[in-house]
Amino acid sequence: MKLGRHRRTIAVVGIVLSVTFLLPLWLHAEVPQQINYQGLLTDDVGTPLDGDYQMVFSIYDASSGGTPIWSEIQTATVVNGIYNVQIGQDPTGNPFPADLFDGQRWLGVTVGADDEMALDSR
Repeated sequence: MKLGRHRRTIAVVGIVLSVTFLLPLWLHAEVPQQINYQGLLTDDVGTPLDGDYQMVFSIYDASSGGTPIWSEIQTATVVNGIYNVQIGQDPTGNPFPADLFDGQRWLGVTVGADDEMALDSR
């Protein structure tokens, strides 16, 4: 009887130690390397646009002014004004640097040859 109880105790301790040391490895996951971004594109009077538009997505470390710390160009398909892109999926191989999101960041969006968009607080 004592030997059976001792084996059970060793088995329980072994399971607890295995879970304690292996669970963090199982739960470890990579940070996503893309950001899903959806926007509404309209003309200057608010009419939703349709078509393919070249867009520049830039990430800044300041809320206004400055030089982008990362950017990419994509062609977005716009339907009834709505577009959805994955930023950081640049086919030319411009992934996010590992330290890109150390601190606050701001996203700038430029469509074609227009100026970078400003936030519309409608």
